[in-house]
Amino acid sequence: INSELIAQKILDAQQIGMLNRKFVLEGDYWRLISYQFLHASFRHLFFNMYAFVYLGLMIENKIGWKNFLLVYVLSGICGGLTSISFHENLYTVGASGAIMGLFGAMMALLINQFFEKSANKALLISTVFVLTIMLINGSISPMVDNACHLGGLLSGFVFTYLLVFDYRWSSKKV
Repeated sequence: INSELIAQKILDAQQIGMLNRKFVLEGDYWRLISYQFLHASFRHLFFNMYAFVYLGLMIENKIGWKNFLLVYVLSGICGGLTSISFHENLYTVGASGAIMGLFGAMMALLINQFFEKSANKALLISTVFVLTIMLINGSISPMVDNACHLGGLLSGFVFTYLLVFDYRWSSKKV
């Protein structure tokens, strides 16, 4: 592959909404959302959508579609903000920040025992296992933006607490 072809691919990607610190700081705030809908490959899209369906079927049922949508989109935005905070010149695409936000939401629900007792324990173990694998993979793979993953994970956990739990009465809002 020649350098002109690579340069053209980067220009095309910039125009369609990849996340990059320079562009966001220059006012392209829409990239904090658009990058979540772009993927680097079919495999990338497939695994993100698999996780979306797997987690979505459990979480949306527990917190409602409005809260689910808010957690998903806001986690993706926070993942993007974390990414551009840590990476000066990285181009990021994918729903991984938002997907990790769903993992954060799942952890908040599991810690607060939103599921039947035996299912809760099994789901907690499997969720921690998958999260561990994903974060290890992100720390050893140069193509994975772990800053985005961690930002999404933490924000999904926090947003779920803020949207789902009523702290004045220590009860569930939903």
